[in-house]
Amino acid sequence: MTRALFIARLRDGLAGLPADEIGDIAADYDAHFSDAMAAGRSEADVAASLGDPVRLGREIRVETKLRRWEQRRNPRTFLRAGAALLPVFSLAIVLPVIAGLLLAAGLAAYALYRVAVTGLHLVAGLLSGNGNVLVPAMVGAGLLCGVLGFGALVALLLDSGMRILGRIVRVNYRLLKPDDWQGD
Repeated sequence: MTRALFIARLRDGLAGLPADEIGDIAADYDAHFSDAMAAGRSEADVAASLGDPVRLGREIRVETKLRRWEQRRNPRTFLRAGAALLPVFSLAIVLPVIAGLLLAAGLAAYALYRVAVTGLHLVAGLLSGNGNVLVPAMVGAGLLCGVLGFGALVALLLDSGMRILGRIVRVNYRLLKPDDWQGD
């Protein structure tokens, strides 16, 4: 495989990353080709030592999105990292993960429903006019705290799940094997 073909396929595997990051990564691999060729290696030898460029690009893309999520933990980076991880796994792993995410989404929807009901219960108790405002207010506040705690638990479980999936990917994927660089 030629350098140009390797870089083009690497760019295909990196699809989904910002253009400037793709350019930087491609430039790094182009420099690697230049250094190896200056040391007397052929383009085909260098390309063969690096492996499949599309797979390498996908691995780098997944790793980049995982690192972004680890640095900035927010819902946006969580969803992007999760979307990048899904194609990595077989159906035996993806289906339970999707089922778990659907369950978590359902539980979150239920929690939002309970917050709405709690708010209505609190307002109704305050507006009932029977003079006993303390009991509905305390029940409403208790329900609200319970729902918020449950939502925090769901968030922690999703965070832990993403960490575990990230570790599995890092164990199974190879970004750069040490023996790929022997002879450089």
